[in-house]
Amino acid sequence: MLLSILDMETVTVDDIMVPRNEIGGIDIDDDWKAIMRQLNHAAHNRIVLYKGSMDENVLGIFASARSLPFVIGKMNLPKRP
Repeated sequence: MLLSILDMETVTVDDIMVPRNEIGGIDIDDDWKAIMRQLNHAAHNRIVLYKGSMDENVLGIFASARSLPFVIGKMNLPKRP
């Protein structure tokens, strides 16, 4: 890990950033089933929460790895394989 920190001079923005068309987002006005489906199929751990339009009204970031097990446990849903 220390070597990767020291190697930051060779890292480019393209190495770090997620392309805009690959960013996952959830509209909080969607129904609960649609939200759970999006969480279950998300490609990334952090998911943008927005209301209306992701380009205009971002409310926050949902860390699914930390929060989804709690949500599933409270709802007694089967865990994703």
